[in-house]
Amino acid sequence: MNRNSTRALAAGAALALVLAACGGDDGTVSAPTDEHRADERRAPVVVEVGAVGGSGVNAASTAGAAAPEPGRSADDEPLSSDLSILPSWGGYVYEVGDGLPALPTADTGYEFPAGTNVDATVVTGLADALGVEGELVAGDGRDGDGSLWRVGPDDGSAESLTVIDDGQLSWYHSSAWALQPGFEPCEVVIADDGEATDEHCAEPTAPEGVPTAPEAEERVRDLLVTLGVDPGTVELETHADEWSASVIVWTVLEGIRWPLSWGFGFGAEGELQWSSGNLAEPVAAGPYPLVDLETAVTRLNEQGGWWGGISLAIDQPIDLPADDGDLAGAPEPTVAVLVDVRADLWWVWDTDGSVWLLPAYTFTDTDGGQHTVPAVTDEFITLAEPVDDLMPLPVEPVDPVIVEPVDPLEPVDPEVAEVAAVVGSSVDEATAALEAQGLLLRVLRLDGEDLAGTADFVPSRVNVAVESDVVVEILSTG
Repeated sequence: MNRNSTRALAAGAALALVLAACGGDDGTVSAPTDEHRADERRAPVVVEVGAVGGSGVNAASTAGAAAPEPGRSADDEPLSSDLSILPSWGGYVYEVGDGLPALPTADTGYEFPAGTNVDATVVTGLADALGVEGELVAGDGRDGDGSLWRVGPDDGSAESLTVIDDGQLSWYHSSAWALQPGFEPCEVVIADDGEATDEHCAEPTAPEGVPTAPEAEERVRDLLVTLGVDPGTVELETHADEWSASVIVWTVLEGIRWPLSWGFGFGAEGELQWSSGNLAEPVAAGPYPLVDLETAVTRLNEQGGWWGGISLAIDQPIDLPADDGDLAGAPEPTVAVLVDVRADLWWVWDTDGSVWLLPAYTFTDTDGGQHTVPAVTDEFITLAEPVDDLMPLPVEPVDPVIVEPVDPLEPVDPEVAEVAAVVGSSVDEATAALEAQGLLLRVLRLDGEDLAGTADFVPSRVNVAVESDVVVEILSTG
């Protein structure tokens, strides 16, 4: 699938800030209504989960599910799948509290299809808005360094913008980082005897002109308008101190904060030092059927660990020790009483490289903890079949060659039949026969002429005379 993003926005850049959706005539992006969105949604699609991220649950596994063709729609016969999640000790045990509201009904998923391309004019428009100068260069995509487009150098000698070949068309912009001044090295005081006696390190000084939080937010809102994004459709999270200021821009669509964001960082004199975001336009799909409260809580109670960003899939249930009140030091789980719930999105990667945001529920417990679980019914989520480790085929056993050990202090007896038998053999044959017994062959006389030899003593060595490549005599051993 190879789509071009060509919608024109204010700065000439087609930037669907994952807000996605509908561009107004004035070039801004506004959230669509339910009626408008329903008209544009594709049919629900089965997602074959390869990895989980964002605000999704830690790890999911579909036991016994037959994997469908990626991207196909579910048919009338739902897949036989049980969305079980790897169990764990400790963690949480979930209970429904009094007054828990009804589950939300948001049933739209969003796909960022793999293989999506972006028009060059979009990238140049983004570069202009960010103040990045330079020639637009096409990258090698997944066949090279992963980039689709780059503006500016990649060695940090000037500002640069790079668009990545992934489902979201991720981009990042950085300043001329190679030209940034570093910290002054510490000065070591050396005494007359040459020993270091003291070390003086200069105190780093905060840069001047770092924007305050309100100033940084104002800068970002201006940038969003330049890029054709309505600031009213996003939420800003800002951090500012004497060293730097950063603003994270979250998409909020119909009350749901998306687990994808843009970011902007400012430094000395208000310079935009870095920024990042996404260029891809999501494709809405739905309506997805949603699980009920009992199923959602069951999924929460079966959730498990998340290791290194990879979801752990299991085909068979794990047998845990019987609960006799003492699990050999296993941590006691925390009881989380669920008292609120809101609509959310579960961020997953399809095995075909597409990125999906699927309907989810995020519950709040009495302590304010947040717990997210996918809300899509089992037939629309499958897990990729685990790849078996590629192990070498077993080798048929062979009878071992047993070599009698040689006493390292005693030289080999030249009268031993196996040693004496090498006389009359070629040099290669004699060498092989002796090595099979753990012995060495050395030629000290060749065609009647004595050869120089080392004076070392090697008990396992057999010294021979050779004529016309045939061993004619055992001269000595050692």
